[in-house]
Amino acid sequence: MGKLKLQIEIEADFHLIGIGCHYKDYRFVWQVNNSLGINFVKKEDFCPHNREALFSNFEFEVDFEKAHIFSNKSQQGYLVKKKRQVDFWLLVKHSFDDEILSSWMKKINEFPDVLAVYDEKDEKTKEIFI
Repeated sequence: MGKLKLQIEIEADFHLIGIGCHYKDYRFVWQVNNSLGINFVKKEDFCPHNREALFSNFEFEVDFEKAHIFSNKSQQGYLVKKKRQVDFWLLVKHSFDDEILSSWMKKINEFPDVLAVYDEKDEKTKEIFI
């Protein structure tokens, strides 16, 4: 009898926005809070599965919906190694209004030291955040 493989497809029910900029994490989040009129607060550092690295984690909660900003870089390396050009990840649940997300992306892209803002579509990259 041959081996059976269990294949599980995990569907990522969130938007993942990659942001490249020259800010430190606290400065970037401060700029986001002031420009968007919201309040991301520092939470316990994010530790991905099977890794010892810790990454900055900021959370914004409204009406039981959450959004997070994660740093892509730490002393121990990169959260998403294939995306070294990304400095921050903005994770937003699909339940957030698409117009709000689009508005956030546009305003963040207008920050002086932000180089790029894009919507990450790669499912392999998103699996890190599940």
